[in-house]
Amino acid sequence: MEIKVITYEESRLEFFKAKRDIDVKRYEQFKKSKALQELPPMEQHRLLSEIGERISYWNDIVKMLEEKAK
Repeated sequence: MEIKVITYEESRLEFFKAKRDIDVKRYEQFKKSKALQELPPMEQHRLLSEIGERISYWNDIVKMLEEKAK
């Protein structure tokens, strides 16, 4: 059995990927939720946009770290 040493850079990249994946899952679940459907359209848009902004932020960080690792 081989033990792989994980660098700080790899750990940081995985951390931000996990954050992104959590928000993507949250977005998909919330988009289908009854609670969202009961809100006024403007509020639905605002809440989904906020999650979308975080996903974009995480994507930017992941992309930056992946490019730096090359």
